[in-house]
Amino acid sequence: MSSNEALEKHVFAKFIERRTKGLPVNYRILQSIALNASSKPESFKASNGWIQKFMCRHRIVCRKKTHSTTQIINEITSSILTYFDSLQEKEFR
Repeated sequence: MSSNEALEKHVFAKFIERRTKGLPVNYRILQSIALNASSKPESFKASNGWIQKFMCRHRIVCRKKTHSTTQIINEITSSILTYFDSLQEKEFR
């Protein structure tokens, strides 16, 4: 595995880790992760072009978190939990 492939895997793993934890991920964060992980920091710049191509290769899209989506998800989650609670109550009768 080349150092570029290793770097890409590392950056992508960190991306997944941050997303899983609900932490923000943007160009600057990806750039910082890449620069810190680079084996050749003097020649690797993690330019905007590199970040854009990285995101394209991994089908990553930057979007802002909206409150309306969060509210809808919370409402759906609440409805699902209520439904499952009612099923459990019927089962134990």
